[in-house]
Amino acid sequence: MNLRRKTMLAVVLTLLGLVVVLYLSLSTILGGFYGEAEQQTVLANIQRVTTAYRSEVGALQALVIQWAEWDASYAFMQSDSSTFVAQNLNTASIASLGVDVVAYIRPGGGVLYSTGYNPKTGALQPLSAALLAQLTARSPLLQFHALTATHSGLIVLPGHRLLLVEAGQVLTSSAGGPPRGTLVFGRYMNRQMVATFGSLTHLAVSVAPYAAAGGVPGFALARRALGHGSDSYIQPVSNTLIAGYTLVRDIYGRPAVIFRITLPRSIHRLGQASLRLLLLALLVAGAVFILLTIVLLERLVLSRVARLSAGVKHIRSKDDLSQRLVLPGVDELSGLAADINRMLADLADSVHRQRELQQQVAELRIEIDEQKKAREVSRIVDSDYFQDIQRRAAEMRQARTAAIQGGPA
Repeated sequence: MNLRRKTMLAVVLTLLGLVVVLYLSLSTILGGFYGEAEQQTVLANIQRVTTAYRSEVGALQALVIQWAEWDASYAFMQSDSSTFVAQNLNTASIASLGVDVVAYIRPGGGVLYSTGYNPKTGALQPLSAALLAQLTARSPLLQFHALTATHSGLIVLPGHRLLLVEAGQVLTSSAGGPPRGTLVFGRYMNRQMVATFGSLTHLAVSVAPYAAAGGVPGFALARRALGHGSDSYIQPVSNTLIAGYTLVRDIYGRPAVIFRITLPRSIHRLGQASLRLLLLALLVAGAVFILLTIVLLERLVLSRVARLSAGVKHIRSKDDLSQRLVLPGVDELSGLAADINRMLADLADSVHRQRELQQQVAELRIEIDEQKKAREVSRIVDSDYFQDIQRRAAEMRQARTAAIQGGPA
């Protein structure tokens, strides 16, 4: 793998790693932000349901005050008049009040008058013994710290029936005393009441008695969570729905009922869409940066390195140290080219000196050989053997000369 491919691979991997790190960091931050916003929205809607419940309690409280602080009720507590019952506590009157339970309790805790109303049959009916057992002098409903104080809360009856009750002391129309007993109104928390909560809040509202919530789909986890001291719990149902739960306690402070709301996860979807757009933006920005980085590296570095490498290869292939690299600029690469040119010049000068030295060595070798030959000749000439030969040769020349000279005339 050449330098260009290595550099491009390093740039691509580095920028992709940066995109991944940025996406993970921003998705964690934005995910936490959108998650917190979603939870706050669910809690706000839970509060709306709680407010609707309190509005129901407030409406019942207003009825109790209206009837308890009334001279006719005040007189009834003393006279036990059947006329009052016939005129004010008949079926039509109780049905118009929209209550399911009416009870007048004496100051000592005994029941002066009580009746129930069945909206399905439209008839009055006696109160259950389980309910009457909770309307005693020891009941928190009958303990008042002030003359005009009222008490409200839930009573859990057998069969997990939930009764919303309100109690106030029976006084004169001018809220004077002494109190002659307690008036209790009650409304069963039925589907109609729950539907009213839903219509007031424009939410999907459902309820389950706390004791039975473990067996109701969608309430089991909430019951376990709310049973550990928390009064609210949030649980995603799916990728499109989220549920919020709140706990309401009875008049004794014990868990009584769990309210459940379901909401579309619009904030969650908005967060997911934002993260997708963020990822797309990071990918596009990463691709642009990768392209720009590669172009700039190619133009400013890689092409110049390739040009420098090609020039060196050309000089090597031609074996011509007189050629020089041409790389304009004032950066490190141009400096490297200048250093290579200086090295080539030094190398050429070194080669030239080497050749001159070789020539001198060759000439010196010839001279040495000639001198050696001369010494050899001198040694041969000066030897006794050669001297003896020379002597004999001289004698032979002399004898030949004498023979020639002494021949016939």
